[in-house]
Amino acid sequence: MSRNRILKVTRRIGPLILAALISFTANPDAQAQKIRLDEESPHGASITFHKGMFYITWAGNSGRIYVMRSDDGVDWRTKITLDEKTDQSPDITSNGTHLYIAWKGESSNAIYIMRSREGIDWGNKIRMDENTDRRPSIVGVKGQLMLAFKGDNSNRIITLHSRDGVDWGRRVVTEETTKDAPTVSVMPDSSTFMISWIGSGSNAVYVMQSEEGIDWKRKIRLDEEASSGPSVTAFNGRMYLTWNGRTSKQIFVMSSRDGIDWGRRIVLDEKTNETLKIVGSDSKLLMVFKGLSSNAIYLIGSRDGIDF
Repeated sequence: MSRNRILKVTRRIGPLILAALISFTANPDAQAQKIRLDEESPHGASITFHKGMFYITWAGNSGRIYVMRSDDGVDWRTKITLDEKTDQSPDITSNGTHLYIAWKGESSNAIYIMRSREGIDWGNKIRMDENTDRRPSIVGVKGQLMLAFKGDNSNRIITLHSRDGVDWGRRVVTEETTKDAPTVSVMPDSSTFMISWIGSGSNAVYVMQSEEGIDWKRKIRLDEEASSGPSVTAFNGRMYLTWNGRTSKQIFVMSSRDGIDWGRRIVLDEKTNETLKIVGSDSKLLMVFKGLSSNAIYLIGSRDGIDF
């Protein structure tokens, strides 16, 4: 019979001390560990996988944007403080060669993008000629980037494409509308994009696909409702969708091989009142979210997409 234990892990890196509360089952075959970072955000956080490492970004209580990385999703280090601020959660992705962060301005609705090779030195900041009143979503694959966001003068979902994060084109104003930020991801074939969102007239969860980011089709309305925008990622040949329940704030997970037929809903013990983010690596899924009753940032993972 296993016992639950709480350990406080502290790592010193030069003058920097990072701490996390790790809750896990004393079982060598345990699938996942729940991490509470010694960091806070009123908006939640974002996560990606880049060159064998996980990276998270978040806006602190002051609005300042931070980045931190981990090679296993448990031990987080090298906290970087950027000179940028936002009043929403920033988003982070990798296109294979660079990391990219996209965020909404703190005092405006302008969208900004910045990049880095290793997540430490960030530069090439651009201000796009686009605006949103919610966080933008960005995803990279094979040297390409796709940006999705809610228009600030409408609820329409808008997408843009780029190869370098500087020059953006293929602007598409879709027919779909949302009351919150959409999330864009890439399907297991590494060539088809997927967007997930909640409706503007309801809290229903939707997904749709596009092979080139121009023609969006295969729209599916799930028999689920979310409190805020859902998140989707690819892992082990499947797409994994996660969201928080409209009234319960409970975190749910579903998976699909084709983005059309979705399997059994998994109910987690965790809750959040903000958008959460999920990413798949070579060996596991990792989810980052804000606590329900505090601004604490948590992470939880799974090696099979079932046991979190």
